[in-house]
Amino acid sequence: MLGIAIYLYRDRIPYDGRILAACCALCAVIALLGPADWMTQPVLNALVCPALVYITAFLGVSKLPRLPLFSKGDYSYGIYLYGFPMQQVVKVWLPHAQLIVQFAVALLLITMFAAFSWHWIEKPILKLRSRFSFVARKRLEPEDAVETLQSMTPLGLAAKRSAAS
Repeated sequence: MLGIAIYLYRDRIPYDGRILAACCALCAVIALLGPADWMTQPVLNALVCPALVYITAFLGVSKLPRLPLFSKGDYSYGIYLYGFPMQQVVKVWLPHAQLIVQFAVALLLITMFAAFSWHWIEKPILKLRSRFSFVARKRLEPEDAVETLQSMTPLGLAAKRSAAS
């Protein structure tokens, strides 16, 4: 809901590095000094969630330099896909390790899985999409086949026509 609100009021919310620094400081203070179960504390949630949304939106619209490791491919889907499972694996493997150690190990594993997924699964599959894509076939077919496709009606129109007759 906060993401929707920040989008709706995007023209009124200032894009300011000082606000970003204050949000980061607030999150760091709560993470370092707050209770370990801060997520269950409604007051802390009410403070942290807007700050995290501002940080996310600020970073989302900022032109950040790309890290050299991530310039070799698009690892975003792999990070999304493998992020949570790898965090859970690290939590099981290293249950008594410090949070920063768990974070570092999870980050390394997630990045490795995402890179593997991009280079060995996603990128090769994307090269094959012209064989399976209706749009790609339509662009590659001769003109007479395109005319036949253009004479076809969408399903919604076909249903209306058959109901009217």
